[in-house]
Amino acid sequence: FEFALDVNNKAETDKTFNLSAQAPEKWEVNFKPSYEQKQISSFRIKGGTSQAVAVEVTPAKDATSGTYPVTVWVTSGEKKAEVKLSVVLTGIYKLDAGTPSGLLSLDAYTGKAANLSIFVKNTGSAANRNIAFSSFKPENWKVDFKPEKIDALEPGQMKQVEVIITPAGQALVGDYSVGLMADGEKGSSKTVEMRVSVRTSTAWGWIGIAIIIVVIGGLGGLFMKLGRR
Repeated sequence: FEFALDVNNKAETDKTFNLSAQAPEKWEVNFKPSYEQKQISSFRIKGGTSQAVAVEVTPAKDATSGTYPVTVWVTSGEKKAEVKLSVVLTGIYKLDAGTPSGLLSLDAYTGKAANLSIFVKNTGSAANRNIAFSSFKPENWKVDFKPEKIDALEPGQMKQVEVIITPAGQALVGDYSVGLMADGEKGSSKTVEMRVSVRTSTAWGWIGIAIIIVVIGGLGGLFMKLGRR
């Protein structure tokens, strides 16, 4: 942030003016003559004239959104002038999401719900409110989130969300892509893409084996019967 100040020497003689400032912790305040790059802490003004000074204010990297006061003093001998400045930070809106283990794969069975947990973290510098969840998924699949939304996440705060993915009852065995999306304020969003491996139920596998055994047994009995004839 840059502010422009006009310092007026009301005395008839030349004066040297000293510059100082008070700002929040870890913030930087620098002074420069207008249209120059060099930094100064004092300067001299001829009697009855004024000079413009640029005040550069750099917030701390971890500063959160809000309004911050910055006070600048200009002194010359016993004379002192004070200027109160205000810096308004709107903050950065950014979200991150993923699984606690880092794995992006899940096993599921046709028509049966499979559960997993994901985390949602506010990696920005402003509070992020009304974070909603959505998904893109194969046709006739179901994806549910618990909770369905997060009211607010402060900077650095993280919350866990339970996800229930239910493949369609007619889903074929194989790998499918399911996207889990968290959407917050000011266009902040994050998508977690999961690979869901659909398998057939173990019960159906045993039923299939039993049918095969019955068919083989029936054919064997039939061959034996025909062989005796």
